[in-house]
Amino acid sequence: AEYMGTDSVVAVNVTGQERKDNEVIIIRDWDVKAVKLPITFTIRSVGLSSLNFLSIFAEGSSPGVWTTEYTPTSVLSHSFVNVTVYFNPKTIGVHQARIEIQTNDFETPALTLFLRANATDVNMIVTQKATRISNNAISTTTNPSRYFGTFDIANGNSTRTYTLTNKGNTTLTIFDDVLLIGEPPEFSPTSFTLLDQPTKRIPPNGTSDFTVFFDPATVGLKKIGIRILTNDWEAETFSFLIWGSGVVGGSALEEYEKLPEDDGRAPASIVLGVVFAFGGALAACVFVNKMAQRRRLRRRFVTV
Repeated sequence: AEYMGTDSVVAVNVTGQERKDNEVIIIRDWDVKAVKLPITFTIRSVGLSSLNFLSIFAEGSSPGVWTTEYTPTSVLSHSFVNVTVYFNPKTIGVHQARIEIQTNDFETPALTLFLRANATDVNMIVTQKATRISNNAISTTTNPSRYFGTFDIANGNSTRTYTLTNKGNTTLTIFDDVLLIGEPPEFSPTSFTLLDQPTKRIPPNGTSDFTVFFDPATVGLKKIGIRILTNDWEAETFSFLIWGSGVVGGSALEEYEKLPEDDGRAPASIVLGVVFAFGGALAACVFVNKMAQRRRLRRRFVTV
């Protein structure tokens, strides 16, 4: 939107769009635990003369929630300048600000915009049974929260159900569907299937589940990533790796006692050894690194 003056003309772009005088601009949700959110105003001079600024200020209902740190004095004709307004909420709820840009544009000497943003306080925790999953957990450990097991490609499969818990004080929002991410040959998208989706809005202290099905069709290591997009500032993109293996002739499964939190980053402390068959019977060797493994392991062998 352009505001034509005699010589000087102002045009303002916010969040990728040209804005009109007295327009209300809805800003994304922002967590009170986060650093302040920058909102960039691109102010263009589209007239024949330079655009002079008399003042630019942000005024909100709560002191210090909306601030500016730079006020230009002028901008040449057919040029532009960026001004940043910061949203720094301390309390949850909707916050609104009035932004006024005073210039020498004859027809619109004071261009006013209104910003509205919702301050949230969410804290998403992802668990599989009693085990917490860390964001960006990528190691291929045999912790059963992310390891689906080793199965016969003819008839073996398993599932894992993951729980999203909102430990914050406002609604946790899940943007888009939970996705399995990763392309061949490094990843195996055909071996994993999402059976359901969590709800998109989880209230404080609420939970929602989704389930992944593992069914290897070929021999070897199979892995895929899981991605969850949320309004949790500390986990806007929450992702972790899941994996399992396919074999011919049977499966070797591991069962654990109660597990502590899975940090997902430590080197694998349990290494599956060589799987071999004698006369149609399957056996597996499991080696335990006692220096790194504090958990107790119970093993059982499935013979096919």
